Amino acid sequence: MRWFAPVVRLVPPERSGGIMGRLFGRRPGPSGGSAFEHFGGVPLGLAPDRWPHCADCGKSQSLLAQLKHHAERLDLGGEGRVLLVFQCGHDPGMCESWDQLAGANAAFVVEASELTQFPTPVPDDNPPLDPAIEIVDWIAHEDGIPESERASFMGDASLSAMTDEQRERPVAATRLGSVPVWIQNADEAPAGWRFAGQLDSTDQVTYPGVSAPNFGDSGIAYLFLRDRPDNLPEARMFWQCC
Repeated sequence: MRWFAPVVRLVPPERSGGIMGRLFGRRPGPSGGSAFEHFGGVPLGLAPDRWPHCADCGKSQSLLAQLKHHAERLDLGGEGRVLLVFQCGHDPGMCESWDQLAGANAAFVVEASELTQFPTPVPDDNPPLDPAIEIVDWIAHEDGIPESERASFMGDASLSAMTDEQRERPVAATRLGSVPVWIQNADEAPAGWRFAGQLDSTDQVTYPGVSAPNFGDSGIAYLFLRDRPDNLPEARMFWQCC
């Protein structure tokens, strides 16, 4: 299967305001990268009233990623749509940000027509913001996993029945596509959803010289999508750690 690794550029804190403010008006560079895509920082174009709050503590969550639709890399069902991923960062370990249903994280798709041309103002309760890391390109790779084996990676029993060589084919890195690298239970994969990608807190290529998102001890966050006829796909995020 093909998977896609981000090529990133750290936005220096002293320049982040100006750069973030110009992202929407800048055309993609020669690499074909998208100015809409980034890790950390603040959302670009999200209406302020859609910034999610934590169901545990009630405070505003922190942005983990903003990723755009791509027919092969991240199929959101329509050009210009974006996937936004958040989690609560106010008191790490207290709110259940690892759980896909507890409400301490949020993942959702936004229609292109709903996006503005400006960075979203930071809420008054000042959620902790990770450094802004711009995604300037994506590199496609092949891991040798046949499509026929995809379902076997979504359950503990089927995963255990595979050989060590088969289980070790997925790449432990921040990426889109292919199948997950599970740290704990594959049974946590939501039934009827498709795996979209993962955010690996140990990936120093994605988080160059900065603090990575808090996914516990060397954790990985998993992104899943479920298509809905004539509507935006649903999204879920959860993470596992050592």
